[in-house]
Amino acid sequence: MERGDSIFSPAPQSDIQSLEKNEMAVWALKVKREALYSENDEICSIGKRAYDALRNGASPEETKAAYDAEKDAFIERHMWD
Repeated sequence: MERGDSIFSPAPQSDIQSLEKNEMAVWALKVKREALYSENDEICSIGKRAYDALRNGASPEETKAAYDAEKDAFIERHMWD
């Protein structure tokens, strides 16, 4: 018996391009959540800057790099708080 011709569903088909787009979309939703609902004001402002940049048409890759750099700097500053 082969996949797809019985109770077993066919193996999922995916390509790398669509996975990368989905990965960036998941990141964008995470940034939006941080911008709107974070309890820490500084993390909220980092997320808001990234979310606003995405909404204004900035490159997602460049925005993610800037976001990651700001978030890493935040973690370094507050690691021992």
